[in-house]
Amino acid sequence: MHIGFDAKRLFHNFTGLGNYSRTLVANLKQYYPETRISLFTPKGKRLPRTESFFDSTKYQLYEGGGAAWRTWSVYKDVNKYRPDVFHGLSHQIPFSSDKLECKTVVTVHDMIHRIRPKDFPSLDRMIYERKCKYACANSDRIIAISESTKRDIIKFYKTPEDKIDVVYQSCDPQFANPVPQEDIDEVHALFSLPETYFLYVGSLVPRKNLLRIVEAIHSMPEADRMPLLVVGSGRKYMGRVVRYIQKNKLGPWVEFLGDLPFRLFPAIYHEALGLVYPSLYEGFGLPVIEALSVGIPVITANSSSLPEAGGDVSKYVDACSVDEIKSAMLQVRSDGKGSEECVAARKAHVQKFAPDSTASQLIGVYESLL
Repeated sequence: MHIGFDAKRLFHNFTGLGNYSRTLVANLKQYYPETRISLFTPKGKRLPRTESFFDSTKYQLYEGGGAAWRTWSVYKDVNKYRPDVFHGLSHQIPFSSDKLECKTVVTVHDMIHRIRPKDFPSLDRMIYERKCKYACANSDRIIAISESTKRDIIKFYKTPEDKIDVVYQSCDPQFANPVPQEDIDEVHALFSLPETYFLYVGSLVPRKNLLRIVEAIHSMPEADRMPLLVVGSGRKYMGRVVRYIQKNKLGPWVEFLGDLPFRLFPAIYHEALGLVYPSLYEGFGLPVIEALSVGIPVITANSSSLPEAGGDVSKYVDACSVDEIKSAMLQVRSDGKGSEECVAARKAHVQKFAPDSTASQLIGVYESLL
């Protein structure tokens, strides 16, 4: 079997969509090494997290033109390579998909542009809508990364249910491995970590709801507060959060670490008392399964896809309730990380997102077309 991928996000995005793309392609090659893989990207960016995809013994890399090439004329180069399937990994396939001489699959991660339209400039929202709607209408199969996303696709685009396969996202294998002591020592040295802390991981945008976590800390008596370490970056919304912290003198309890090197993520999770992730909407919620893979408690929202990711081993809150977030944090503070059985249950839950399982499901989708 020969699969061609739209690999722009794989090489150029280092948050959700890029993580999904790199993990999916690497898992497919690891568990089905006989699969031939061609990667089509405007240009390959050579960084530690993308270096392996330049290995010509595993992948065929085609570096093409710019946005217009990816959106319209990539079909010419795809047809030269003659894959059996062309898979758009991030909401889109070429608008010229009728000229592709192969089957098409698209992964739809979420419908944020429909559910939270004010989060986007009007032009961006229009572009996202056009690309996603076209892909859902014209691809041969759609992969939704959660049942929640599948329901949203059906709701907004009236897509036939039997055209959509749910294939959950898996996280990087490093989260399931024992955390090296040298990595733990390094994060302690880099950031002078407090003895105990809560962790937030994600982009600093309104949807991720960091401000309500900070408000929850503010609403606690000082004696009950624990530090919150924030991993991620942002601009306008981050400024809003910082102003709230400064106004309410919360500096001792909230620390921004910026963008942490990816190889140290397991260590920063491992040392945390728990992850606090009450996002207002997620297509999947990757930090939830990263944290559970390491074995720490998770506080997350009881809406969108997050209960699918968190299962029955996470604590759920109304993402709009500061009181519920505060109560959950105080409960975790009191309980700690829990017993060995609790840690084992968290790690057992995330086996449903194991790389070999998701790769097998992905192969099943391709085979159903061929």
